[in-house]
Amino acid sequence: MLSLAPSLGAPALRARPSAMRMRAAAPRRAPAVAVRALAVGDSLPSFTLETDTGSQLSSKDMVRDHGAVLFIYPQACTSGCTLQAGQFRDNLRTFADSGYAVYGMSADPPAAQAGWKKEHGYQYPLLSDPSKQVLGALGALGPDGSIRRCHFVVAKGGRVEDAQVGVGSKDSVPKALAFVATRAAAK
Repeated sequence: MLSLAPSLGAPALRARPSAMRMRAAAPRRAPAVAVRALAVGDSLPSFTLETDTGSQLSSKDMVRDHGAVLFIYPQACTSGCTLQAGQFRDNLRTFADSGYAVYGMSADPPAAQAGWKKEHGYQYPLLSDPSKQVLGALGALGPDGSIRRCHFVVAKGGRVEDAQVGVGSKDSVPKALAFVATRAAAK
């Protein structure tokens, strides 16, 4: 037994040596490296991810024949993400008529994406990036590794035309629609 001398009349503290051993600290997760988010004029990075259907989709294929609106959400089946994804669903025709296909992306596994898609009737591919490597390359990760809600409007061929990083769930679709409308008016 280990005995610590009392101070100022306090009773002595006694502890077994085994209880005094320091526990090994849990390994710290390395902080995510802050990456600059895609900006207007940047090229969409090259990547291939699994979709909600289990098929593979590359960034090159996303922008081969038309532009793309890629929206990023923190987690499927949550209220803010369901609001954002539902607004994209409800405005899918407007985006298509303007020459843009819609794609969603999160770190959720494909099976979770598929269930969420079926439940809410989303009619666009949902990409899965469980490693968060692509999300990091897009600049969609916060300093703590959390996913920041974003959307990127990308021209046919892959040049970023509009980038909204850290956008609110209620603001994402109205901002994307406004941008697409100004592009259509300029043509």
